Amino acid sequence: MKAEVSEEQKRRAREMAEEGLRKKLEELDGKLDWDRYNRLRTQVEEQITQLKGLLKDMKKRSEERVWIKNQTTGELDESKLVDALAGERDVFRRRGNPDDANNDSLHADPVTIKLVVDISASMYRFNSYDGRLERLLEATLMMMECLRDDKRFRFHIVGHNGSSAEIPLVNPETELDEATQLRVLEGMIANTQYTYAGDNTVEAISL
Repeated sequence: MKAEVSEEQKRRAREMAEEGLRKKLEELDGKLDWDRYNRLRTQVEEQITQLKGLLKDMKKRSEERVWIKNQTTGELDESKLVDALAGERDVFRRRGNPDDANNDSLHADPVTIKLVVDISASMYRFNSYDGRLERLLEATLMMMECLRDDKRFRFHIVGHNGSSAEIPLVNPETELDEATQLRVLEGMIANTQYTYAGDNTVEAISL
């Protein structure tokens, strides 16, 4: 039956899906499902607390002790072996507090994290069987909650489905608050409902 569908019918179906998605996304500006948001937030409350704790501990440990380079005593800095053979004296490093030296590690560029999410039609279609879309929404919300105020990371969320291999949802300039996060989640759901059938998983990962 699929083989009997004409190219014109396929084109029209794509146009209808795109129009439906556009209207749905426009509706999100005026009406948000806070009951859904609160339910998802409750489901991952414990995981959010755990991940925030890990990130906070990582930051605390990096601030407490750092490698101070170009020292005349301490542990030999392997990156300075050539200098040591040439007779240089400041080829050692030691652990110390950040205030002890102007250490390069304190000014490292933010780490870029890209969360690639599957918002294809199958996520919506089979959610009633195994809850796959629900779990994706929970995981996405958890990541937004934990990374939205952490300047150590440049956070992106990019979706993919049968219509496109690259659907930008969040970028480092996005001001994430609860309303914005809910719009992102609702947008993901809308994409699963109105996308054309197909799979761009490999293409999305490649991008």
